[in-house]
Amino acid sequence: MPQTVQSDSDVGSERTQSSKDPAAFTTTTEILLGASLEWYYKLKKSVRRSRNSASEDAKLEQLKSFIELVLKPNSPRRQEMTRQLTTAIHDAMFLSVTGQLLRDHRLLHDTYLPAVFRHADFPDYLKSDAQELSFKWARSAAVVGNNNLVNGQWWPQQICMVRDGAHGSAMGGIAGRSGEGAWSVVMSSGNAGNGEKYPDEDHGDTVRYCGTDGENGKISEFTQRLLETFQYANPLRLIRSSNCVHSRFRPEEGFRYDGLYKIVDVEILDASIQRHRFKLTRVSGQDPIRFAGPGKRPTPQEVMTWRELHASKKFIVSRP
Repeated sequence: MPQTVQSDSDVGSERTQSSKDPAAFTTTTEILLGASLEWYYKLKKSVRRSRNSASEDAKLEQLKSFIELVLKPNSPRRQEMTRQLTTAIHDAMFLSVTGQLLRDHRLLHDTYLPAVFRHADFPDYLKSDAQELSFKWARSAAVVGNNNLVNGQWWPQQICMVRDGAHGSAMGGIAGRSGEGAWSVVMSSGNAGNGEKYPDEDHGDTVRYCGTDGENGKISEFTQRLLETFQYANPLRLIRSSNCVHSRFRPEEGFRYDGLYKIVDVEILDASIQRHRFKLTRVSGQDPIRFAGPGKRPTPQEVMTWRELHASKKFIVSRP
C-alpha cells in the first residue's frame, strides 16, 4: 500500500488514510476529479532536473507562484494576479510535463491548482480552465463515459488525446480492453490497410463506423471490443479527425471530442474478413456538435497557432 511522503512539501495536502482500506486513501481533489492520484503521491520530491525540462520547470514554478499570490487573503494585487494566473494556466495547456515535475511543484495538491477551481470568488472561466488543466494532468483514458472531457474539446495530435485521457491509443482508432469493451473511437480517414476505405458514414448525431477487418474468418481484437460495448450497452466517446474527409462535421485541424454515442445496431458487411459496421447514435441531452458557428472548435486561434507551429517544423505530422 502506498504511503504519503511526509515532508514540509506535503503540509496541507489534505490526503488522509483513515483505515487500512486503500480506497480510503484519498484527497478532496481525487473526489472532485473522479481520478486516483495514487501515482502522484507515490513520487518523492526531487531536486534533480533534466536540461530538457528547464523551460517547463520554470513555467510550472511561475504557475505555482501565481496561485500562491492569488490565494493570499486580502491580496492588493489580486485582480492583476488573476489575469496573470489565467494566462499561465492557458500556457500550461501546451507544456510537456512529467509526473515528477508536477509532484515537485505540488500542483495537484489540494492547496494549489485544485484550490483555484474550488474558490467561490474566482471568475467562472478561470475555475473551469483550472479544472480542465487538473483533469489533463490526473486522469486515465481507460474509463467508460465522458471522463470529464468538455464537448468540443480539441487536440492538434492524437498523442495529446492520450495524455488527456480522451483516447487510449496513440495510433489506433479504437481504444478498449478485453472484457470491458471500447471506451472511445476516432472517426478518421478510414483506411482499411489494403488500399481501400472502410464504408464509414457520418450524419452527425448518427454514424456508421466499421471495426477493423479480421483474418482467416476470425473477428479482430478491436472489432471484438466494439461488440462487447454493444453487448454491455455502454456509451463510448466519439472523436472526429480532420482526416475524416467524407464528413462535413470534421474539425478543420486535429481532433475534436464530440460527445458520447451508443452502439444501437451492427451489421456484417463481409463475413470472409469479419467486417462489422456499427450504427452509433449520439446520447441525448448533450450540447450540439461544435463543427460550425461561433462555438466552432478548433477556434481560429487554435488553427492559426497550430499551423504556425507546423510551418516552423516544430512538429512533424504524418498524414495517412
